[in-house]
Amino acid sequence: MENCIDFLELDIVKLSSGFDLSLFDCGDGDLNSFLKDDALVYQGGSLSVTYLCLYKNQIAGYFSLSSDAIRLELEEKEVMLEPKRRLGEYPAVKIGRLAVHKNFRNRGIGTFLIKAAIGKIAGSIIKEIGCRFVTVDAYEQAIEFYEKLGFIQNLGKKRKDGLSMRYDLIDYIQLSR
Repeated sequence: MENCIDFLELDIVKLSSGFDLSLFDCGDGDLNSFLKDDALVYQGGSLSVTYLCLYKNQIAGYFSLSSDAIRLELEEKEVMLEPKRRLGEYPAVKIGRLAVHKNFRNRGIGTFLIKAAIGKIAGSIIKEIGCRFVTVDAYEQAIEFYEKLGFIQNLGKKRKDGLSMRYDLIDYIQLSR
């Protein structure tokens, strides 16, 4: 497999039963199992929607999206831009699962997947419903990756394994103008 990936050759497609998922291996049993065993079931139950990243008809990675809501601590709300009315919970979309195939690691696919997910949320979802944040529950080893992409820690939500993080879509919308 060549080192450079032409991102114009990557396609993001919604998961359907026509895909052979058997060869996908990201090195994490839980993430592999979700894609192979649970993703279509979750989609059928309206719990999440999974999108595949294809490179030359190979599954290079995937992400799943579901609705979410987050509570912010007072100090987190103080630094937010408009609206000034402080809500108890803020609408969000969660990137519930994200994985890159072992053969595609360290080639920018993870960053591409996050940008594709945020683009999908900001490009279509927030035009139809209210949504302020993108959330993730980051594994400990992925926290720095998400921070580089603009995610910050949610102070009020503690996790025993990893970190609850958010990305403010207002930032994305302002960058897109």
